[in-house]
Amino acid sequence: MNSATSLQSKTLSVRNWIARSSLRYGLCVRRFWGRSFEKEGQIFGHVLDPRTGNPAAKAVLAAVILPSATETDALSTALLTLGSKGHDKIAKLRPGMRTFLVLGADDNFRVETRNMSAANLE
Repeated sequence: MNSATSLQSKTLSVRNWIARSSLRYGLCVRRFWGRSFEKEGQIFGHVLDPRTGNPAAKAVLAAVILPSATETDALSTALLTLGSKGHDKIAKLRPGMRTFLVLGADDNFRVETRNMSAANLE
């Protein structure tokens, strides 16, 4: 399985997660592929880390579910930018917030979740 196929598999997991989520909530998914560019053999996404001005490189996909769509937009971008190191901090900002984070590259991806079961993503 190549990286694109593996990422597509993770995307399907996110879609299943979305389908099981209540329609009362806002959802925002941030990912680095799609709107990206390649420079010197490295792929960069369109989300920039405001601390450095460089493309976010800590995660490949971040999703947040909350009642407020505006907050999900901001927090999913922050989660994509901070990656695993900031996951717990972001997930604790709002009660009941559910998060999904995909990390890794080159067919070596892992999923982190907060306030939900990763087993439900299969």
